[in-house]
Amino acid sequence: MRSRAGKVHLKSSPAELIAAGLLLCQADLSGRIDLTAIFSNHLPVELEIGPGKGAFVLERASNRPEVNILAVEWARPCAYYTADRVHRAGLRNVRVIHADATVVLPMLPPASIQRLHVYFPDPWPKYRHRHRRLIKVP
Repeated sequence: MRSRAGKVHLKSSPAELIAAGLLLCQADLSGRIDLTAIFSNHLPVELEIGPGKGAFVLERASNRPEVNILAVEWARPCAYYTADRVHRAGLRNVRVIHADATVVLPMLPPASIQRLHVYFPDPWPKYRHRHRRLIKVP
């Protein structure tokens, strides 16, 4: 992968990742998200918002196979790259959703997430961008 933002080289095509069930897109989601159907098991689910290139997801999923991890990434290149890394690592307990987290969160069943991970959120420092912030502090 190149170091420039947005320029990633995938080993698997996005169609392969979608067919494998590792990558979901916002357009494919409607209504409630059935986590049991997505993961094909009843294990507890952890959610990471903004996995970036997927370093934390890969580490967590390999160390905690008894937990499912749902990663929600807004940036398409990063979502595809994370799903590709998960596919190459052979991890079966991770799914990546290419969508805005503010759209995905209301679709999750109540009390379905065991743990939430948010690391280094984009601060959107300008006042006029305040509506884009994930974490709003008064």
